[in-house]
Amino acid sequence: MSTSIHTVTNQRLGLFFALLSLIALLLPAGADAHRGHETWTDVVWAGGHFEITHQIHVADALAVLELMETNAAVDSMEGLALLALYVESNFRIADQSEQPQLETIGAELDDDFLYVFQEWRTDLPSAVPAFESTILSDVASGVVSVVHYEAPGVNETLNLSASTSNTQIPHRSADWLIAL
Repeated sequence: MSTSIHTVTNQRLGLFFALLSLIALLLPAGADAHRGHETWTDVVWAGGHFEITHQIHVADALAVLELMETNAAVDSMEGLALLALYVESNFRIADQSEQPQLETIGAELDDDFLYVFQEWRTDLPSAVPAFESTILSDVASGVVSVVHYEAPGVNETLNLSASTSNTQIPHRSADWLIAL
């Protein structure tokens, strides 16, 4: 009788582990299929200016390049330049006196993310500036735009509401890019 109990227990354990294996195989596929569209921007005071870093998932960067109808690879110099120009035209800092000038420094890929780097040379604002981001709004709905603002005495994370403004995607609009 102990042999039949032992056999039934082994069968149940085998079924249990088979079910766990099946669940493990299905979970990653389901998790990837529901990845949201999000941009993350760090605006950090660096003693005399702000350093701005935008982070976008590579899959979203590929969608932007596809919308631009370019054959540039996301990891090519041309692709990175086009994506940097795209971010440049879709991120703004609202200022009551005049539109602040952001200088785009460059872009790079690291793992599954695209990073675009900018600088904002300004005096330290007395209050947290207003930001506007339409990055990815033309390639997906429900985009979450998060801005982390860090300056002396301020460490704030802002969730920007979706903008309804239409932005144009730059395509070879810079003189230095036309030569690529």
